[in-house]
Amino acid sequence: MYLWFLQLFDIVYREETLQNVIKSVTENYQSLLLTGILAFILIYLFSIIGFLFFSQDFLLESNPYHLLEQAGSLDGCNVEGACVGEDKWPIKREASCETLMMCMVTTLKEGIRNGGGIGDVLRKPSSSDPLFVGRVLFDLLYFFFIIIIVLNLILGVIIDTFAALRSEKQEKEDILNNSCFICGLKRSDFDNKQVTFKDHVGKEHCMWHYLHFFVLLKEKALTELTGPESYVKKLISNELTDWFPRRKAMSLATGEVDTEQNGWQSLQQQLEKTNELVGTLTKQLAYMKESMAEQRKKQQRNRLQTLPQNKLQHMQSVGY
Repeated sequence: MYLWFLQLFDIVYREETLQNVIKSVTENYQSLLLTGILAFILIYLFSIIGFLFFSQDFLLESNPYHLLEQAGSLDGCNVEGACVGEDKWPIKREASCETLMMCMVTTLKEGIRNGGGIGDVLRKPSSSDPLFVGRVLFDLLYFFFIIIIVLNLILGVIIDTFAALRSEKQEKEDILNNSCFICGLKRSDFDNKQVTFKDHVGKEHCMWHYLHFFVLLKEKALTELTGPESYVKKLISNELTDWFPRRKAMSLATGEVDTEQNGWQSLQQQLEKTNELVGTLTKQLAYMKESMAEQRKKQQRNRLQTLPQNKLQHMQSVGY
């Protein structure tokens, strides 16, 4: 019964965001592992320094389990150095760096858990201590290298990985929302067209229609298949997608044909208007020629009437 809580992790399987949270730790596990090894090496180095020079400062408060029964009878402190705190728990200050192993465990456990490093749990040094400067440097270097650099490196790797996974998720959503799953045409390709992108995805290239067609080919007997169906089924059996209309759509092709036809009609109308204009100009030129010819004849008649009689006889004799 108590293991039923494991079923709650089904939400991680269903929600992609939670999967990315887990992947942000597991995908770059090598970087996290190497950074953790670096942190362990640095903490081991600080443990050696603390064990050699500052072991007397590792006095930490503890609540010994064997003194719990005496917590009600304690008044002040007993001979073991155990005292009763405000919360009625026995408190005892113990040396936590008597061995290198114990010093390593204390530095690792207490140093990482405290925001200020190992210096928050050690004895507060006095300015008159002979190793006061060394203790200050020890606390500051631990805080700088372990708390600021190493832990932030680990958090940085996790955060960067999660950000990359989130960007990848957004890119996938953008492709699914703004690209046709069947032909790959983008939403912008249908701008100022007769068919909208929504109608194209929902009717012309509906992916569920292709799925139904795929199931039909799978369930239909070979003897009942038509020629195109047999061709498509052969491509599917060979794991080929050549039968998909890649970067093509009948609605866009029809629109392009209509546009081309409209262009030809416009050119034809302009040509007819030009022919009519040329015909009109030809008629005008012919009329002008006739008018000039008649005018020229009239001038010749008038000139002949004004000539003297003898010149007229001479011209008639010579056959003019």
